[in-house]
Amino acid sequence: SIYRLTYFKDALELWQDAVARQPYNHVAHINYGVELLNRKQLEQAIEQFEQALQLAHKDFAKIHMELGTALSLSGRSQDAIPHFEEALQLVPEEPAKVHQFLAISLVNVGRAEDAISHFQQAIDIGPDSGELRRKLALAYAAAGRDKEAISCFESALRAGFDSAELYNDLGMALVRDGRPADAIVELQHALRRRPDSAQVHYNLGVAWTAADQSQRAVAEFQQALRMQPDYPAVHKSLGLALVRANQAGAAVTHLEQALRQEPDSAELHYNLGVALVAADRAGDAIIEFDRALRLQPDYPAAKTGLAQALDAQQHSKK
Repeated sequence: SIYRLTYFKDALELWQDAVARQPYNHVAHINYGVELLNRKQLEQAIEQFEQALQLAHKDFAKIHMELGTALSLSGRSQDAIPHFEEALQLVPEEPAKVHQFLAISLVNVGRAEDAISHFQQAIDIGPDSGELRRKLALAYAAAGRDKEAISCFESALRAGFDSAELYNDLGMALVRDGRPADAIVELQHALRRRPDSAQVHYNLGVAWTAADQSQRAVAEFQQALRMQPDYPAVHKSLGLALVRANQAGAAVTHLEQALRQEPDSAELHYNLGVALVAADRAGDAIIEFDRALRLQPDYPAAKTGLAQALDAQQHSKK
C-alpha cells in the first residue's frame, strides 16, 4: 500500500518486514530475495529463494529462475543449471531469458556445445539483440567451432548490430582461423569505436604478430601497456614481439616481468633465454634454458637453445 511504502524507506526494508511478519508467505520471501539480488547481496538472496521454494504451492518457475540467477551471479554456475532447467520445464513467463541464463551457466562450466542450442532458442523467441548473437558466437568459439562463430558474428553485423565488442571478437576468431589480414580489418573497426580500449590494442597486436608484422605488433602492445600497466598478458606478448623485431635488450625486460607473473612457465624461460643470447648474454641464457628444461625435460627447442648458448659462451672465452 501507499502507506506502507511511505512508512518504509525502500522496498528492501518493506519486504524484510513482510518476511518477519509472515515467515510462511512464499511471495514475501520471493520479493525480499529479488530486492537483495538487485543489490548484489547474493548469499542472502539465495537463502530467501530457497525458503520460498520450500514454502511455495505455486510460482515455482519464477523461484527457480531467480534462485538460478543468484547462484550464477555468485559463481555457482553448476548449482544454477538444474534450477534454470526446472524453470524451463515449468513454462516460465520469460522463456528467452531463462534459455539465455542457462546457456551462460553452461558456458561457464565448460559445456559450450550444450549452450549453443539455448542461445539459439533465446534468439528465436526474441527479442533478438546483438549482444545475444555475440554470446552465441562466443559459445561456438568456446566449442572450437570458429568458422561458425565467424558466420554468427558476421550475421549480427549484417543485421545492424554494431559494437566494438562484436568487431573485436570477430577479429580474434579470424586470428584463430588463420586469417590475420581479415582479423586486422575487423579489429581496426573495433578500435575506431573504442580507441581507449587496452584489450583491442592488445588483440590488434596479436593479429599483427600472426601476420608477421612484429614492429606493428610491438606498437600495439606498447599502447595497451600504456593504457593498462597491470595488463597480465602484455609483457609476455610484447617481449616475444620484441625478440622477433630484433630488439633483444627491450625484450629481456618484458620477459623478466612476465616471468614474475608466471614463474613456472617453461616457454617464458625458453624465450627469455633466446632474448639473452641475442643480447650477447650467453651465461644468463644458459640459466634460463636450464630452468625451462627443469620445468619441461622434453622441451626440444630448449635443448637446442642450451647447446647454442653453451657454444656461444665457449666462443666468447676464446
